[in-house]
Amino acid sequence: MLPPLRQELALYPGPRSYAGEPSWSLHDPVRNLFFRLDWLAFEILSRWSLGDPQRILQDVNTRTLLQAEVDDIEAVLRFLLDNELLQARDQQSIERLHQQRLQRSSGLTTWLMHRYLFFRVPLWKPDAWLTKSQRAVAFFYRPGFLWLTLVVLVLGLLEVSRQWEPFVATLVDVFSWSGLVSFSIALVFVKFMHELGHAFTAKRFGVRVPTMGVAFLVMFPMAYTDVNEVWKLPSRRQRLLVGSAGILTELIIAAWATFFWGLLPDGLLRGAVFVLATTTWVSTLIINASPFLRFDGYFLLMDWLGMSNLHQRASALGQWRLRELLFGLGDEPPEILPRRRQRGLILFAYATWLYRLVVFVGIAVLVYVKVPKPLGPLLAALELWWFICLPVVKEMGRWGARRPEMLRNRRPRWVLVAVVLALAVALVPWDRRIHTQGLLIPVDSFPLVAPEGARLAAFAVESGDWVEEGEVILELDSPDLDYRQRMMEVREQSLGWQKAAAGVAPELLEQLRTLEAEGAELQAELVGVRDEKNRFQLKAPMSGQFFPSNINLRPNTWVGRNERLGTLIDPAVWQVMTYLPESALKRVSLGDHGLFYPESAAGGPMSAQVSRIDLDATRVLDDGLLAATRGGQLPVRESEYGLVPESAVYRVVLAVEPGQTPEGVQLQRGKLLLFGARASWLGEYARGAATLLVRELGF
Repeated sequence: MLPPLRQELALYPGPRSYAGEPSWSLHDPVRNLFFRLDWLAFEILSRWSLGDPQRILQDVNTRTLLQAEVDDIEAVLRFLLDNELLQARDQQSIERLHQQRLQRSSGLTTWLMHRYLFFRVPLWKPDAWLTKSQRAVAFFYRPGFLWLTLVVLVLGLLEVSRQWEPFVATLVDVFSWSGLVSFSIALVFVKFMHELGHAFTAKRFGVRVPTMGVAFLVMFPMAYTDVNEVWKLPSRRQRLLVGSAGILTELIIAAWATFFWGLLPDGLLRGAVFVLATTTWVSTLIINASPFLRFDGYFLLMDWLGMSNLHQRASALGQWRLRELLFGLGDEPPEILPRRRQRGLILFAYATWLYRLVVFVGIAVLVYVKVPKPLGPLLAALELWWFICLPVVKEMGRWGARRPEMLRNRRPRWVLVAVVLALAVALVPWDRRIHTQGLLIPVDSFPLVAPEGARLAAFAVESGDWVEEGEVILELDSPDLDYRQRMMEVREQSLGWQKAAAGVAPELLEQLRTLEAEGAELQAELVGVRDEKNRFQLKAPMSGQFFPSNINLRPNTWVGRNERLGTLIDPAVWQVMTYLPESALKRVSLGDHGLFYPESAAGGPMSAQVSRIDLDATRVLDDGLLAATRGGQLPVRESEYGLVPESAVYRVVLAVEPGQTPEGVQLQRGKLLLFGARASWLGEYARGAATLLVRELGF
């Protein structure tokens, strides 16, 4: 005889499955859990009171189009036993329930870890208030309001396009400290409205909303609303509306905020609606619309496909497909689905694994950096173990349990060979290549700068022309110096007249010595002014080629003090400069060979040899072309001293071999391939991880 079902269980009609079959929802009110039943399970449970498996099979097979077997009865029985849905009327049943509770119970450490990874804090029981407020929010569900919001959105976007520069300027201000505070406040408000959207829509369809509160995922707070009873709704459309209500609420807020931003004058209110507009778009697209975690996007996708427990089912298919690809065991898939849907779920499983890997590693890094030690590293390690390492270990355990089957098949042997070869390639030190970015520069060069603010009078030579040492390259005019020179010359002429008239004018004769002294002083000042004006004739300090710093420089252009106007280079000898981290620097020695590939120069690579290695880390970059802020690859930050590397890097200089002189080039950025000491691909990562572990453990 079959054990009886618990009397408080309730059964509700559900939406049709993707195959068009009817479904039902079984509700356990004690734990507020819902279970989706397919057609066969429903027919078996509806006859469970018969008590005899044979009678149930006979009744199902004669009264329905289904053909049930004993295995189906056993599967339903296991489902009921595993989920504690049967009455416990004898000692054996009570003992089984006790064992299930013991298996689910955990020690203090596991309990704390679960609470760190995820827990909920209910704050409010809104069901009664939601019932009273239905009339107040009925307007927002009318089609007219939705059409009005669409019109408002179009008008708002048009206004943003007309004021794009102020909009972008305001967006930059969001990344300031005050902007981030405003963003956080707006995010809290928007998420509260998001949850109210779920709650009001669920209540509109008669669903009870018992609690609202805050859930913590790895200590990151997120608002939640308990709308679990939407499983009672038979309509898939109603479930989709409840699931999408939060996202639609945020989009409505964003549309109206965008519209008001275009209308309001500058001020506090306009800044507030701007934050609302940008916050809602970002939070909706990045957080809520993602189907890879249990957010709104996941439940919408699940209802749209008509497949409950989508993550678990997709993951089971992904694991099955992975085992078949690696070992060829010939297992049947965990469930029979159309081929197209099966492939889609497998791809969805792999995308979910990759997404969660990135998200949880990012959260672990954030916890590691922000939480004080030793708690930060410990919590980060626990998260990585639970979300990333533990699923892998469990899957590897399944592989180990089926090792005898694998050994009878040829494919696992080839997989093992491939894994060994891959490990050999990754761990054996064979690779001499060091990939980096370099800057091709002449060995001898001289910058030409304006000594003071002046006007560019003329270029004496053209770009790329050869000039000899001492030849004038640029001529600058300084109106201030010209004015001073003219005034001194006028004064000099006046003094000459006065000294000439001293022979006939007694009053001037008495001042003759004073006039002569003043004249000598004036002559000295004139010599100084003429010497200073000579500085405004920029001459070649050596023979070489001239290249202007800015091709837009033209005569009559004003330039500032110390502004670089051009460079004089010796094109006979060139070198490549690069910056290497300490890990790569250990592999480089003087005389090592390298190949430089210019970004835009024609021809093949340039051969070079390491000629100099700095022993001290570079504090400020000599040239900004290799900086990430100027299009390079080296992360830097700007300071009052110049461009400062974010991490310790060392300058390495390579001499370009003769006969490879580029023509018409002053500076050239490009890829640099160095051939140093051999290293393995994973060796540096392993050493870095070991160093980090030793440092954090305090050895």
